[in-house]
Amino acid sequence: MIEWTWSNGEKCERSLRHKKNEVIKEDKYKEIKENEETQLNQKEETQLNQREETYNRIAERELISRVPLNPFFTK
Repeated sequence: MIEWTWSNGEKCERSLRHKKNEVIKEDKYKEIKENEETQLNQKEETQLNQREETYNRIAERELISRVPLNPFFTK
């Protein structure tokens, strides 16, 4: 443990610490939980939006045949 002293050799007096940490911890815990929930909701929404966008892109594509067709030998 470090003990601080002034340059003239006197020891520093420390002020009393108030114990508000428990209340702050509970508030921060609630705040963190709410933030996590909102982030999860936003993540799910973005995933749904991305899925819809990909479905729309696939639906807009033109069909391409897998067999090579010569345009000069059409029926």
